[in-house]
Amino acid sequence: MPAIGARPVSDLGLELEAWHVVETPDFTLLSNQTPGEAERSARRLARFADAVRELIPDASVSSRATALIFALEKGRQYRVFGPKGSAGYMQPSLRGTTMALSMQSRDQAVPILYHEFTHYLMQNERGHDYPLWYHEGLAELLSTVVVREDLATLGLVPAQRRAALVSGDPIPTETLLAARVYSAVDDVYQFYADAWLLVHYLHLHESGIPQKLSRYLRALTRGANPVTAFEENFALAIDELAPALDAHRERVLRRYVRVLEITVPEREHEIEARPVPVAELAAVLGEHLIERGRSRAAGALLRYGLAQAPEDPALLVQLALAEAAQGDFEVAEARAHSLIAKSDSAPAHATLGWVYALRADSLEEGDTQSGERQLALRQARESFEASLARDPDDASIWYGLARTYLEEEVDPGPGIIALDHSLEALPWSVEIHLLAAALRARQGEFETALEHATIASSLATNEAESERAVELLRSIHEVSENAPKEDAAP
Repeated sequence: MPAIGARPVSDLGLELEAWHVVETPDFTLLSNQTPGEAERSARRLARFADAVRELIPDASVSSRATALIFALEKGRQYRVFGPKGSAGYMQPSLRGTTMALSMQSRDQAVPILYHEFTHYLMQNERGHDYPLWYHEGLAELLSTVVVREDLATLGLVPAQRRAALVSGDPIPTETLLAARVYSAVDDVYQFYADAWLLVHYLHLHESGIPQKLSRYLRALTRGANPVTAFEENFALAIDELAPALDAHRERVLRRYVRVLEITVPEREHEIEARPVPVAELAAVLGEHLIERGRSRAAGALLRYGLAQAPEDPALLVQLALAEAAQGDFEVAEARAHSLIAKSDSAPAHATLGWVYALRADSLEEGDTQSGERQLALRQARESFEASLARDPDDASIWYGLARTYLEEEVDPGPGIIALDHSLEALPWSVEIHLLAAALRARQGEFETALEHATIASSLATNEAESERAVELLRSIHEVSENAPKEDAAP
């Protein structure tokens, strides 16, 4: 197997010596733009967040997991991270939410950033489970916002939705309101356009939207029918809504509708770019590349950083994970043990836990390897427990511990307790809710399992997550129907 990092870091075109970081309560911006450009990008995003809060008064961020945003000056640099043909993306993880943008394609990147950052703020709003139409519709509405001084202007038709609005086949209103997952609609692109149209209509035609929306969300939480709840709380009959939206679509496309303007109070934002040391930057970029499945590119960056800071623990942690992701488990395990010998820290033990967990994932459940797999799972569990004994507040380690209880045929009870710790810090994590659903189903707690799977489906930010949630919902229903029923009391 080729050595990790064999590809020269210069081939990636990232030039790690000229990066700056801007840190705010809402996000951390890492950029290889000039310091002035990085500060201007951060200031625009901070003012955008102010505008979102005027529309969603309860919007907040998690104190333990703020957004990390990479703003890359050149398209070639962005392609190290992003999908082909894209200018930006968002990737939630157990460490928080990461976004990456190609500033070379600013006209495409900024609407993507605003769309995804809206999702981020809405997901961090504890206690609210937004329906899919509002989640996507508001993100689309805000993707075209312009903030100048104390005034935000929004309501322009997103360029990528115009074709669906002009010539698409509108989704039935009942389907639009009731959809919880992307697979519930035949045309996702049409769904985005119609969701934008509905939210646009409500915000331009209805007064008291925050209050009406809050009542509507409470009704959904109580299990109300989505269509009935909409009619009651927005005072709009469903048979009147469809023609109203058709008429609104015509006015929008003919530009007979004025945009919405809201006042955004001036707030002081301390925006200052500072240079990022190469070792710090290499560790952060390397971690994200591993999450993106680019462990070989991550190895190149991490080794480049280690050439300048050979004992940097963050770099060594990520390099061990990159090696394990490439299947070099013996080297990764030795590196993790070396970290433990040096510091006996929570991250060192957690690293060993993930190395063992990845090794278990690589082994078959068949007869020849089942013993090795069970051993790796037990070693992972012991390592995660050792990490949590040193730092009980790391949600990702609680998740790692819980995961070992699902993979190994043991009592899932301790795993469920571990996941409760994770959910306290990361209530918007799709991965945690999916694992909680699977463990609860294993325990026979089918109603609670279905609740977690449903929450995961509503939090899904892409079709892949949505499909996993739908498949799990289907599986739980099948298992619950076939499970032995307790005899009724006489």
